[in-house]
Amino acid sequence: MAFFDWNAEYSVANATLDAQHQQLFAILNRLHDALTSPSGGDTPQLQQEIMDSLLGYTRTHFAEEEEMMLKAGYPGYDRHCEAHRQLIEQVEQMGERLEKGDASLREDVFSFLFGDWLLDHILHMDSQYVPYLH
Repeated sequence: MAFFDWNAEYSVANATLDAQHQQLFAILNRLHDALTSPSGGDTPQLQQEIMDSLLGYTRTHFAEEEEMMLKAGYPGYDRHCEAHRQLIEQVEQMGERLEKGDASLREDVFSFLFGDWLLDHILHMDSQYVPYLH
């Protein structure tokens, strides 16, 4: 069972972006599983690979989302892009902490990724561009 499940509440009414958001949820759930494996079977290398995957996919998703907002003339474009830049910076910092073996990372990762990022960003920031994409 996934740590955090996608549901229709997170939809931005755009099939492409919804699919990308769902993929982000899937990557984050893999990261959660790798960091909390009771058997300790998930190696730091695997954890880092998943974090790298998250960072790469995030960059791709944000670029596509920004292109759509720009084409749609979304007036909050600059503010939204700045939020994306800050999110990427935070994910990069978490990747660095993971690489250094920071034991306190686990709690911070899930609070940030599932709370601040997915819930706050998708539900509050992304929902603001929805009317402009249609």
